[in-house]
Amino acid sequence: MKTTININNKAVEIELTTEQVEAIKKASEKITDRVKTYEDACKIFGIDPSKIMLTYPDQLSVKDANSIVAFAKLQTIAKALNEGWEPDWSNANQPKYYPWFKWVVRVPGSRVSAATAMARIRLSAPASYLKAAS
Repeated sequence: MKTTININNKAVEIELTTEQVEAIKKASEKITDRVKTYEDACKIFGIDPSKIMLTYPDQLSVKDANSIVAFAKLQTIAKALNEGWEPDWSNANQPKYYPWFKWVVRVPGSRVSAATAMARIRLSAPASYLKAAS
């Protein structure tokens, strides 16, 4: 694919491969726009989302096993959002994505079940970082 770029106020025509064009598109898109679901995160790592495999003891209940699978999925999403970067958990000033859970308790008359867990991926960052990013 031929394209024109500007170098020192001079138009230069260059030839790019399909892979180069895709790499440029991917690099220019924010990770939070590319990763919205577990399936999106799996695409980043080349994982088949239907084949999550966990080994757990036989005495573990199905409910507990499902919780472990859900947490593993959230960890995959957080890892994708961090773009392979490993957070330093001892540094509270370092921004990072991590799974965050919020319990919603039923309010009389509402349709929310008795203890529904809502899971999200949250960005933890010092206030100065968040102000600079806005």
